[in-house]
Amino acid sequence: MKKESRAVIYFVLIAVCFNLLGACSKTAAAAIKERGITLDVARKFYTVEAIEGFIDLLADYENTFLQLHLTDDQNVAIEMAAIGQTVENGIRESDKWRNPLTGQPFLSKSELAAIVKYGNDKNVRIIPEIEAPAHMQALLEQLKNHDSNTYEKISLPKEDNRQFNTIDYSKPEAIEFMQSLLSEYLPIFSHQEAPIFHIACDEVVQLPIETNPFIVRYANTLNRFLVEKGFQARMWNDSVTQKDLERYDKDIQITYWSHTGELNVNAVSEKDWLGNRFLASPEDFINASFEILNYNGYYLYFLPSDKYFERSNYDYSIADMERNWQLDSLYLNSLENVGSLDHIIGSSLTIWGEAAHHYSDLEVLNEVSEFITAYLNLKQHH
Repeated sequence: MKKESRAVIYFVLIAVCFNLLGACSKTAAAAIKERGITLDVARKFYTVEAIEGFIDLLADYENTFLQLHLTDDQNVAIEMAAIGQTVENGIRESDKWRNPLTGQPFLSKSELAAIVKYGNDKNVRIIPEIEAPAHMQALLEQLKNHDSNTYEKISLPKEDNRQFNTIDYSKPEAIEFMQSLLSEYLPIFSHQEAPIFHIACDEVVQLPIETNPFIVRYANTLNRFLVEKGFQARMWNDSVTQKDLERYDKDIQITYWSHTGELNVNAVSEKDWLGNRFLASPEDFINASFEILNYNGYYLYFLPSDKYFERSNYDYSIADMERNWQLDSLYLNSLENVGSLDHIIGSSLTIWGEAAHHYSDLEVLNEVSEFITAYLNLKQHH
């Protein structure tokens, strides 16, 4: 064989080996499931500095995200022109903006943009979540003062006992309002590869019901609106019933926290009983080919408080998670697994803020960092 021919074969073999190594590397990277932190910024406000600290915790790991729970019944923690909460109308105190009417802090749009840029620099995706159509008390109170005509158009009847915190999602006007509201933030979060928007849809009814075609239409309409704008939509699982499951758009990703709306599988309540009877189970979603993220409300929920930060409780929570939680553990603390990871694309540790008020944001960051690191190092993400 000529030397030239041998050289050609030699270089071809080298190229093939490098291609195989590259393919193996890509396969390994693709096998790493998404892992993230969901941070309740509404009930416990966090400054840009603190939020960047959470991003830093995620930055050393592949395929990570920070989901910001930006609104809830207690506060609208972002600048929002739709309700008149803007920096032009706000007060700058120390390191945060405040609404002069409510006294509540909020992040400006420029601060949100800075957070997205910091996330991009650290390869951490930032996912906004705006609570709707329920958990909107703070937003509705401000909307009523700022734009009473729109408030009347999207409100539930006054005799409905959910009227204080839920819009009438059966009305086209309510869906149009939410599309307009989300549009305020799309330009900020679109500066990311494959941007995602979480549309919430949790705890829309007080007790699980058998079917709710109006919430199906609401979620599908917002999903298609976001897809058209280049965004992936995610939503919580607990408004999706077995009967309605096939009516939802299959490209909505499901953040699964509880099958019943309770946080403990041993709960005995009407909500628990009806949830087991009506709500779609993890297997139901998997069989219907939905992509799921595991937000297990027992192992992966953390409520900063004196109780949770007590050393024995803290150590137990970490040990319990490390010992008993896996990526396919979606039934709270039942130790029951779904048995397949085919449609489970990731997970999130969620830090809720309702009990954290007397801690500063940096104190919470410091206290929860050990728990977060333990979660991020769990091998089940691969």
